[in-house]
Amino acid sequence: MKKLLQSLFILLLMACTAMAQDRTVTGTVTGKDDGLPLPGVSVIVQGTKNGTQTSADGKFALSVPSGAQLVFSYLGYTQEVVTVGQSNIVNVALTPDTKVLSEVVVTAFGIQRKTKAIGYTASTLTNDQLAQKSEPDPLRALSGKVAGVNIIASNGVPGSATNITIRGNTSFLGNNKPLMVVDGIPFNNSSDQSGSSTLVNNNAVSNRAVDLDPNNIESIVVIKSAAAAALYGSRAANGVILITTKTGKAGGSKKGFEVSLLSSYAFENVSSLPDYQNKYGAGSDFNYSNANGSWGPAFNMPSIYPQGNGIAADGTVPHWYAGNAALPQFPAGTRVPYQAYPDNVKDFFQTGSVFENQIQMSSGGEKGNFTVSASKSKNNGVIEFSDFVRSTLNVGGNMKLNDKLTVMGTLSYVNSKQDGLILGAQNGVGQASAFARTMYLARNWNLSDFTSMPYQNPVTLGQLFPVAGVDNPYWSIRNNTYKSDVNRIYGNVGAGYEVNSWLNLNYKIGLNQFSDTRVRTIRRGSVGASGIGEVNNDDIYNQEIESTFLATVTRQLTQDIGFRGILGHNVNQQTRKRQSVVGTNMVVFDIDDIDNTATVLPNGGNYTQRRLIGAFADLQFDYKSFLFLNLTGRNDWSSTLPKSNRSFFYSGVNGSFVFSELIKEQAPWLSYGKLRANWAKVGNDASPYQLIPTYTVNPVLGNNASNLTFPFLGTSGGTVGNSLGEPNLTPEFTTEKEIGVELRFLNDRIGIDATYYNKKSTNQIALITVASTSGFTGKTTNFGEMTNKGFELGLDFTPFKNPDGFTWNMYGVFSANRNKVVSLTGGLTELSVVPGFGDPAVVLRPGRPYGILVGSKTAKDSEGNVLINRITGLMIKVPLMEIGDPNPKFITGLTNTFSYKGISLGVLVDYRHGGDLYSGTVGQLLGRGVTTDTEDRLTPKIVKGYYGDPTTFQPILDGNGNKIPNQVQTTTNDLYFSTTGLTGQTDLLVFDASVFRLREISLGYVIPKKWIEKTPIASLNVSLTARNLYFYAPNFPKGTNFDPETSTYGAADTRNISGIEYTNAPSTRRFGLNLKATF
Repeated sequence: MKKLLQSLFILLLMACTAMAQDRTVTGTVTGKDDGLPLPGVSVIVQGTKNGTQTSADGKFALSVPSGAQLVFSYLGYTQEVVTVGQSNIVNVALTPDTKVLSEVVVTAFGIQRKTKAIGYTASTLTNDQLAQKSEPDPLRALSGKVAGVNIIASNGVPGSATNITIRGNTSFLGNNKPLMVVDGIPFNNSSDQSGSSTLVNNNAVSNRAVDLDPNNIESIVVIKSAAAAALYGSRAANGVILITTKTGKAGGSKKGFEVSLLSSYAFENVSSLPDYQNKYGAGSDFNYSNANGSWGPAFNMPSIYPQGNGIAADGTVPHWYAGNAALPQFPAGTRVPYQAYPDNVKDFFQTGSVFENQIQMSSGGEKGNFTVSASKSKNNGVIEFSDFVRSTLNVGGNMKLNDKLTVMGTLSYVNSKQDGLILGAQNGVGQASAFARTMYLARNWNLSDFTSMPYQNPVTLGQLFPVAGVDNPYWSIRNNTYKSDVNRIYGNVGAGYEVNSWLNLNYKIGLNQFSDTRVRTIRRGSVGASGIGEVNNDDIYNQEIESTFLATVTRQLTQDIGFRGILGHNVNQQTRKRQSVVGTNMVVFDIDDIDNTATVLPNGGNYTQRRLIGAFADLQFDYKSFLFLNLTGRNDWSSTLPKSNRSFFYSGVNGSFVFSELIKEQAPWLSYGKLRANWAKVGNDASPYQLIPTYTVNPVLGNNASNLTFPFLGTSGGTVGNSLGEPNLTPEFTTEKEIGVELRFLNDRIGIDATYYNKKSTNQIALITVASTSGFTGKTTNFGEMTNKGFELGLDFTPFKNPDGFTWNMYGVFSANRNKVVSLTGGLTELSVVPGFGDPAVVLRPGRPYGILVGSKTAKDSEGNVLINRITGLMIKVPLMEIGDPNPKFITGLTNTFSYKGISLGVLVDYRHGGDLYSGTVGQLLGRGVTTDTEDRLTPKIVKGYYGDPTTFQPILDGNGNKIPNQVQTTTNDLYFSTTGLTGQTDLLVFDASVFRLREISLGYVIPKKWIEKTPIASLNVSLTARNLYFYAPNFPKGTNFDPETSTYGAADTRNISGIEYTNAPSTRRFGLNLKATF
């Protein structure tokens, strides 16, 4: 008994001694990337179960023995092991683990998958790559950053449309845009440019992706493969862009309550203007005349040709408005100096700006999170009276009600206002356009001097311009306007219920709707609208409701085989209403209201509704987490197809093999290696009401029935549509095969992602022309086949990497797509794509790429020699032949990121190789003789070539059977005006649109935390940004300085028209300052 008591005493003494050695250690855990506290970090004494978690403000307290090692673990950050020393305070900064962060990717319906498990490519962009880049359009912010994505901006006017396609076109005449999904709900990205309500030269119209604030986007995932997009059904045939907003992301903020403020200001200028010649003024053949062209006499020097038509010995010419009774300051006989105004075009533009502000408040904890943000962005354009203002309010959050039930939801309101302009000059008309004639003003006109050249008649208030047929641009921007006011609401509510460890149920329902009120005004006194004034009201309403149910089963079938199965049900309903009325003969000059017109008539309208119901399954198997197989299938029921064909099924399979898991020891230099492959078939239904002819109530009958309007004598009427329906319409299908490899070497210092795909679109739904004797002009039917084959490459290389010093990372993307129209229908050899243009035309031809350009062409012999008219000395024109292919050969982008401690520098360059562009702007510049390209005029020109027959287009031979070289001289005026410019063959204005661009530069600095530790500010970042700094397009005439990233047709909802530009507004460059602070 005595020995037992002694033993117990010794044990008690040892325990007391051990307890005396324990002490409480406290500290704070932050992120090394931003210095913010990290909540929920696991802190454990190594080798024991003794541990705790950090609080909402990143603090912890733990009783530990001396010399213990603490293990700090947090998802998305590298694990840290710290030995407890003499101090009782242990502060730790965790380093973000980019490898862990990239291990999960968001796919269809918000389903998260491990990147190693997917058998297709998905590109992810984070907020850092999108926000505060001096670019309010989220689509344009993607340029050069994602392989396989082709982005074309229509022009540099605020709010103007942006066209985007993924892996080429899949539909002949239908929508080729990818499906956009925001926080799990489809997001209508239409531009509503088509239809009877089309506004004049509609390139000023926005597409609705511009309603999204890039600063509120947490991430963008671009899904290019049909295998990945198949679960979304027919809407995803063109790919999917998944956008997660900050208010819609899962998980909370790093601290209990956080406030962040963003503010950005950028100024913008026209990126380039032509190099104008200032030797010659208005006229032709060295003779002066009041013409909007500069082929007249030279300035300040005698001409070898007669001066003619009023140039006096003192170098003056008649004033443009001399003798106009409304302008008594210019009586008959008034003269002005005949001199050049080098900046007469430059003065038309101003310095624009982009001003963005955002405030975001978020609160997070173990049970959920809540985020509220508000922002405003205003873009004042480089052309006066053009601007775009976007105001947004976003609310979102989720809450875990108990261990099994979680609820979530988001709600956003957007108001987008565009004060636009009537731009472009489709078909060379554009009478009311602000831009149709601006770029080639006669060199002796100074329109910005309103004293000498007033733009408005003081009596009639109409426009004044030195020549007839077009409005003065200064008058036009003040009086011919296009305004759009969009109010948009979108959001969703959902719930997730964890039935047990292997079954999870999720339901989400969302709404996305907007109204767009458009008003286009051409005021009285314009050359357009017959001079009497016109107001066009165009009201558009779109609503989309989406309901999705998912049941997810996750089981380990055996020790080596895992399984995840998803069964889902989806309902999508889209409603669209559009009504346009036009009022003519304005009463009061400056009241832009349809009630201020004498005659009001309907100008087109429609109401459509469609419903798509889908049931789908997604089955994934994995073997030891290195071999994965994924099977998908979906059946759709579409309201736009006939009953016999409205149900259609399609499926897909994809797999991946992470072979690096098997050779870790044999190849330590290989960080990661994966082979992937997939096959999928995606169906696509028709647009509404294509099965039978439709009727228009109270139609606009057009010019041929100008004396008959509806309602007629108080009675409404209707006319049958021009399209004959197809009661047996079937779905069109896109089938795609893809293989790829992902490799990373030397601890992820080098990365390669290569993909090859082959996509075939069959059974196309499109409108073809039918004989007019049928009573219709067209018929919607199934026909044809088109293919897209391509290669995509992503390269990631880190030459230098020092977490505490200098790091340099390079990331490049490359994509090449080859498109071919395999067949049309029956004996059809050509199908027109673009309305309004006859030369050039955009057409589909079997065996050729999508949307080739057809127009008049320079005649050549079998050896490629130019054939010359032996009388005029000019090139012979051949009518309507293929003259260009607008599809680029390849697109590439390279981003260099340099960082040193808190300083970072990012530089993005991209290059587009090939793709032809018809430029009406270049034609006008050359044809009007205003650039330095046409400055050499005193030396007669002899066009190199051989004489040809203008009727047979064959070379003319001499008596010995030899071709005869051209010896006929021509003037620069005739060469450019009659051939290269305005009235010559179109192929001379089709150029290889290859362009190199310095797209983006950003220089940022994270203010050291010690500088602001005594302030309420938790982190502070400042950055400088610049966009579109420089471009080089070597194949355009040097003096034009033309930027080929432009499109007259913007982002039309149907077709995908590229390769045509006609006097668009030029692109812009921006320089910005950005601030971001968190509290």
